[in-house]
Amino acid sequence: MIQIKPTFIKSRSTKNKAAWRIDLRSSNIVKVNPEMSKIKHFKTKTEAESFANELNQAQNVAGIVINDSSDNFNSVVVEFKRENERQYENKLIVFTYFDHKQSHANFWNNILSDYKINQIDENIIKQILYDHKFNHKTGKDYSPSYQVARLGILKNIFKIAIRRKKLGVNPAADIKIEVQKYKPESEIEDAVDQETYSVENFRALIQTCDKQKIDQDLYDQKQHAVQTDSSKYKKIENKIGRYRFRSSVVYTPLNKKILISFAMQTGLRFGEQAALRWKHIDFDKKICHVRVAVRKDKNKSMSVSMPKTIQSGKDNKDNKKRRYVPIPPSLIKLLKEWRLQSHFSQDEDLIFPKPDGTHRSGSDNWNKNILKKLCKDAGVPEISWHKMRHFYASLSIKLYGCEKMEDLLKVSARLGHASIDFTWQQYGHWIKNTVQDDLDGEGLDQELFGSV
Repeated sequence: MIQIKPTFIKSRSTKNKAAWRIDLRSSNIVKVNPEMSKIKHFKTKTEAESFANELNQAQNVAGIVINDSSDNFNSVVVEFKRENERQYENKLIVFTYFDHKQSHANFWNNILSDYKINQIDENIIKQILYDHKFNHKTGKDYSPSYQVARLGILKNIFKIAIRRKKLGVNPAADIKIEVQKYKPESEIEDAVDQETYSVENFRALIQTCDKQKIDQDLYDQKQHAVQTDSSKYKKIENKIGRYRFRSSVVYTPLNKKILISFAMQTGLRFGEQAALRWKHIDFDKKICHVRVAVRKDKNKSMSVSMPKTIQSGKDNKDNKKRRYVPIPPSLIKLLKEWRLQSHFSQDEDLIFPKPDGTHRSGSDNWNKNILKKLCKDAGVPEISWHKMRHFYASLSIKLYGCEKMEDLLKVSARLGHASIDFTWQQYGHWIKNTVQDDLDGEGLDQELFGSV
C-alpha cells in the first residue's frame, strides 16, 4: 500500500486547467474494485490534499471505491429485488417473506435512489429511521421488530453492493434499533390478571354463541318462507345455500362455540388444534390425542410435524408422544353435533379446517373474524386464541390446587410443557396456599420478635 499524494502538472496550469492530479492507476493502491482505474484533477492544492487524505483513510479500512455510472443506490436495489424474485421462483422462500423483502426494499429505494452507494453513511441511515418511525395507519410508532426488519433489508442490500465491489464496508452494520427495556409504572399491566381468564367470561362467550344460533335459526326460517312464497327468490336462496356451505366451516354459531369451547377446555396450542383430525378424538374414553401440530419454519413456510415439546429433550420423548388431554362430557356432545354438520367428518378429515378442508396456517383469521367480534358482543375483555390456553391453565390450577408437586406435574403434562419448571415460571404466581402462607408469616414473626 502506498500513500496517495497529489502532484502538480505544470502543462495543465499554463492552459488554465485544473493542475493538481491524483492518480489511482497504481496496483499498490488498495481498491475495492481494482479493475477500475481513474485520474482525478483539482484546481487547488487544498482540495487535492483533502481528497487524498480521504482516500488514504479508505485504504486503511477496506479499500477505495471508484465510482462509475452504475454505482447509485437504485442499481443495487434492482439487483437485490432480482435475487429475491429468483429465490421465490425457485421456492426457496414463501410469498409472505418475498413480499416483505420487496416492500422494505422499495421503502429504502424511494428515499435513497439518487445517492451514490458510497455516499450513504451511518448518520443518514439513522436520520431516515428516526424520520420514518411513525406509522400513519395506526397512529403509533412502528414496533421495534418492524424497524429491525426494515433495517435488516438495508443491510442485505449493502451486502450485495460489497459483493459486487461497489462498496468497501457496510454503513448499516453497526446500527441497532434501541428497544425500551423498562415500561413506566402507568403502562405496567398486572401480571396476575386472572380476571380476564374468569369462568364468567367463558360463559358469556358461550351464551353469545347460543344467542347467535337462535338468530341464525330465525334467519333460516325467514329465507325458507321467502322461497316458498315466490319462485323468483330461487336464485337468492341458491346464493344463500352457497354462502351457508362456506359459513358452516368458518362462521356458524356452532362452529364458533366448538372452537372456543375446545380451546378453553383442552389448552391445546393453536398449531395443535389446527392439525387435529377426527381420528385423534376417542369418544369412548373422552380423550384427545395430541400427535401433530401445524408449524412454521424461519421462512414462514407451513408444515405439519410433531408438536413443539415432543422435539425438545430426549429422555422423555416417548412419554411426550403419548400426550393426551381429557375432554369434558359437554365438549364431547358438542363435538358429536359438529361432526354431524361439518362437511369434513371422516376420520382423516380435520376438525377445524379452512373452507376447502386444508390446514389453517395461523390464528389471525380466528382472532379477527371470530373471537374479537364475539368478545365485543359478549362485553368481555378481548381474548386471543393463545390466551384461551392460559384460561385452561388457570382453570386447571384452580381445580387441582397445585399445592403438591404431583398436581402441578399433571397440569404441566396436560399443557405439553417441556418441564415442570417452565410451568412454574409461567403460572407459579397463580398458585396460592393460604394456610401455608399464614404459617410462614407467623414463623417469620416468631424469628424476628419471639412469640407475638
